[in-house]
Amino acid sequence: MGGIKRRMLLAACLSGFLFFFVYLPLFAFFVVDAPDAEHRSIRGFTLQKPIQEFVDAEAKKGEIWTPKRLIAYFVDATNDETAVWTPASVYLMRAALLLGWGFSFFFYSVSVSAFVALRYRRIG
Repeated sequence: MGGIKRRMLLAACLSGFLFFFVYLPLFAFFVVDAPDAEHRSIRGFTLQKPIQEFVDAEAKKGEIWTPKRLIAYFVDATNDETAVWTPASVYLMRAALLLGWGFSFFFYSVSVSAFVALRYRRIG
């Protein structure tokens, strides 16, 4: 297998791996439709201390607070997701999602470009 073909295969494999095993799980777990798919919110992984205490107190009463419900109740025009989750966890998830998407798209673009170049120029 030629050098460029090997790189194309590597880029395609990296793209698939990053998309299916990094970006999609992060998207599924940390992106919340609030209130619908046109208005999405990225949640963090650590609740603010007062919110955690509130959720724990409500759990003792039998109430379950989902991320979507937390956003609906605590996030408004003056507060963003950092009112519910710690800023570091929200910003880290934003960066992870952005990097996951960016690298997936980059390696996918490289593999498509290499495929087109190999197909029409008969390189390698």
